Amino acid sequence: SKFRNEPRAKSGILRGREFLMKDAYSFHLNEEDFETCYTKMKDVYTNIYDRLGIGDRTYYVAASGGDFSKFSHEFQTISDIGEDTLLHDVVQDTWYNSEIAPCLAPEWDNSKEKAAPMEAIEGKDIIGVEELSKFLGISVEKTTKTILFQVDTSVVAVAIRGDRGVNEWKLRNLLNAEKVALASEETVMELTGATVGYAGPLNLPASVKVLWDTSCRGRVNFECGANKTDFHSINVNFGRDLDEPTDFYDLTEAQVGDKNPETGKEYESHRAVEVGNIFPLANKFSKPFNFKIDGKEILMGCYGIGVSRTMGILAEIFNDEKGLKWPKNVAPYSVYLAAIGKNDAVYEQAELLEKELENVGIEVLYDDRREKKVGPGQKFSDSELLGIPYRVVISESLLEEGKVEIVERETGEVTKCDFDSFSDLIKP
Repeated sequence: SKFRNEPRAKSGILRGREFLMKDAYSFHLNEEDFETCYTKMKDVYTNIYDRLGIGDRTYYVAASGGDFSKFSHEFQTISDIGEDTLLHDVVQDTWYNSEIAPCLAPEWDNSKEKAAPMEAIEGKDIIGVEELSKFLGISVEKTTKTILFQVDTSVVAVAIRGDRGVNEWKLRNLLNAEKVALASEETVMELTGATVGYAGPLNLPASVKVLWDTSCRGRVNFECGANKTDFHSINVNFGRDLDEPTDFYDLTEAQVGDKNPETGKEYESHRAVEVGNIFPLANKFSKPFNFKIDGKEILMGCYGIGVSRTMGILAEIFNDEKGLKWPKNVAPYSVYLAAIGKNDAVYEQAELLEKELENVGIEVLYDDRREKKVGPGQKFSDSELLGIPYRVVISESLLEEGKVEIVERETGEVTKCDFDSFSDLIKP
C-alpha cells in the first residue's frame, strides 16, 4: 500500500466503527456444559491479551452480572487513565470491581467514649455530611444516612455511615430481590413524617425493616435523622435509644483502604480500563422466547472484546515522546518503507523491496512522497509517530552500497544489510 492511498479494505484493525465490539454467544443444554464453555472462553481471552502484549497487566475481575446473573467477569487492564477501580486481595489473589467487592470499612472505634444524653438539633438547609459534621461539631464518621428503598413490594431502610454510600447491587442480592429503587418522596414523607434527607432509624413503622451496614458497628454518640424535617438526633446509642442490631451487613460500595472481610487484609487498589467481558446470560433471553431443545430450556453465555478500547489502551501503554510503538501482533503494517532522494532508481528499488516483503507475507506501508518539503526528516518523524515496528530505508547512497537500512521502532536498533537478505531480519 502506498502512503498516499486510501486505507486498505483488507485491514481489519483500523477500518472503522464496525469493529468497535466483538461479540460471541454460546448455547447449552445444562449448567455443566455452560461452565465448561465459560472456562474455555476465559482461557481464550487470556491468551488473546497475552498475544497483544498486555497479558501481564490484564486481569480477570469479578463484576456485577446485572440483570443476568449474580456475577459476570471483566478483563481489566491496569492504567492510570482507567475509569474503574479494581481491588486486589493479595492473600486470595482475587480481583474485584470495586462496585461489587465484599468489604469492611476502616474501623471507627470510640467505644471508650461515655454515652451522652440524646437530643434533637435543628439545622436548616445543610447540604452534605461534611457541612453537617461541622455544624454539629462531630466527625463525619459519627453521621448516619438512613435511606429508604422500595424493594419489590416492601420498603426497607438502610442505615449507613455518613461517609459511605449504599450499594444497591449488594442490597438486591442480600434480599434476593427482583427490583430495588429509592423510595419516592411521598413514601418517605408517609413513613417518616419528614422530607427526604431527615429520615432516621428511630421510631420507624414496624413494617419498615432497618438494615445496618458494617460501617456503623462500634460507634457511640452517633447522629441520625430525627424523622422531622430540619432536625437531627445526636448522641444516639445502641442499647439505650435503639436495639443493638443482631446483624450488620456489607451494603456499601468498596473504597480504597477497605479490607476483605474474609481475610481481614486491606485491598490493593488499581485504576483500570475494561477491555473485555464475559457474562452468564442463563435463561434471560431463552425463557421469553420459549427457546427449548427436547423440552430443555437453553442456557446462554455472552463474550465480548472491546476492540476499540483495546486499541486505545495499547496506544496508551505502547508509546514514547516520538509517537506510538505498536506491538507487532496488532500493528497496522509491519514495515514502513521510506524512499529517500530524487533519483528514480531509488524508487524503482523501493518498489522491488515492497514486492519482496509482501511476497513473504509482510505488510508494507510505502512512503513514496517526492515533494520538496517532504525530506528524510519528515518521513522518519512520520514513521516514529505512526509506530510501525520496522522502518526500512533505501536512499541513493544505500543504493550504491547495495544495502538497505532497518530501524526497529521498539529498540531503535539500526541494521544495514544486503538487498537479498534484508527480509529475513524483519521478525513477524
